[in-house]
Amino acid sequence: MGKAERHAKGGGQASARRASFAGGRLERLSPAGETSRATLLRAAAECFGETGYRQASIHAVARRCGATKGLVYHHYRSKGDLYLDAMRWGLNHLESAIQPVFASRERAATRLKGMATSHLAALLAEPAARHARRGNPPSDLGPDLEEEAAAITGFSLRYDGLFGAVLDDARREGDADTRLPAGTTLPALLAVLDLPARSREPFAPADLALAALRAAGLQPAVLDEEFA
Repeated sequence: MGKAERHAKGGGQASARRASFAGGRLERLSPAGETSRATLLRAAAECFGETGYRQASIHAVARRCGATKGLVYHHYRSKGDLYLDAMRWGLNHLESAIQPVFASRERAATRLKGMATSHLAALLAEPAARHARRGNPPSDLGPDLEEEAAAITGFSLRYDGLFGAVLDDARREGDADTRLPAGTTLPALLAVLDLPARSREPFAPADLALAALRAAGLQPAVLDEEFA
């Protein structure tokens, strides 16, 4: 094989690899590759949670999961790409946890309790879920990541909206206090539910779920029924 032919072959492989990146991450993965990515995302979420985006490093993430920097860069182009994909992965995990309850035919108060409990269980079990609920992406990820960061923020708002929709149903069904403005009760509900993402204090999921639904304005009699 001549030099020109080898160069063309290598260029084709590089082009194929570049084409397989989407949103900064390698998309075409084998099952083993997906497992590797999940391990990386959990390690990244833990590192970002401990030191913040600016202080965390690819080297620290690699060390956390017993890998090399080369493995991280095999999947991601930059630390910002890794940060955002960890958020997206965490949000997907949370949405998968609450979606069956959200789609059920139970009364709204029962669904809201189930969603709160599922959300808390997912947060406590999955570092990437906690990473996803710590706030919006940092502003200094770079202009090339602005669109992806905006998409992640939109995803988070849509996730919040699932709780808002069920809380609205509870208000219409008379199980939540309509004298309290929804613009206050929904943020209060979510703030309590996201405490495990923002604090290292130990929390009892059942106690947090009850506190969250109280903050959402559910009627005392309804709470007694749901938490009996």
